[in-house]
Amino acid sequence: MKMKNFNIKNGLLLTMATFGVLTSCQQENDELFTQEKASYQNEILEKGTCDTNEFVPIDAITGTDFNAKISTKIDDRSCSYDYFQSGSYGVYRLDANDNNTGLQVRMERYTPTVQYSSTGSINIAGTVRILEAGNTDSSRATHSPNNMRDNNGSYFAQVKGSNTLNTGSPDPAIMLFIAKPERGDRFDRGRDETVVGGGAVITDSAGNARRFKIYAEFIRKRGGSGPDERRLIFITTVNRNTDFDVSITSRFESNNNHYIDYTINGVSATHKVSKQNTNGDNVVPTNTKIRMGAYRCRGGKANIRWKNDLTRTSSN
Repeated sequence: MKMKNFNIKNGLLLTMATFGVLTSCQQENDELFTQEKASYQNEILEKGTCDTNEFVPIDAITGTDFNAKISTKIDDRSCSYDYFQSGSYGVYRLDANDNNTGLQVRMERYTPTVQYSSTGSINIAGTVRILEAGNTDSSRATHSPNNMRDNNGSYFAQVKGSNTLNTGSPDPAIMLFIAKPERGDRFDRGRDETVVGGGAVITDSAGNARRFKIYAEFIRKRGGSGPDERRLIFITTVNRNTDFDVSITSRFESNNNHYIDYTINGVSATHKVSKQNTNGDNVVPTNTKIRMGAYRCRGGKANIRWKNDLTRTSSN
């Protein structure tokens, strides 16, 4: 049971908004109740919430907060765990059993929103280590890990970005960073070929994943969700319970251009965000922000740790 660590907060009791039925296995479920739709009043709630629908930011921790440079508030929609700190790390844990009616648990912080300007940008940078991120059972994978239809793994950060004609989520993700347990290969006798990464998760003697594959999940067009409207970009492989560097920047330039830069475990890349939405309309970016922590766990558990060197910088 979730520990009853009560917080008094100038909370966010959320007014309901009706949205379309979510059908895609990868549909973004992030802001069914958004910050913008919240009404403020005093309330007393147990720390965290067991309703994965609700956006109810709470004080992350009493005392020194290792990740406070992002925000002192945490969007905790998990049930089994609270945020806590171990050594020099903030610890974000999820359990897939807490998923509610198909929606996904999360424990995330979020930067302030940066509005569009020719020099607007937001960056987070720090050190991450991953102990768990998804299912580690010995079954074979239906899809290879670089296939959007492979659901295993957990996100540790995501870039948000709204535009003048938002379609789908009112607070859409445009790039997410996901860790997937590394799998071995398997031979498909029916097709007479080797499926790279289609075997069982490679584990140690304790049953833990030895390594994690890190991918960027990038929209093809704004508002894109699901396996046909996003693509996975392999970035790097990291060892379990081992530090690696993370720097993510969402930035605007003139002529309505929007870019995402990242360096993860020493691997750097820049990607330009589409100026079209999924309906084929030309759109203009309006704002951006970054969320970090742990989000989504379709099987197993997530245990993602952000060190106390985490920083945030922005310009507008």
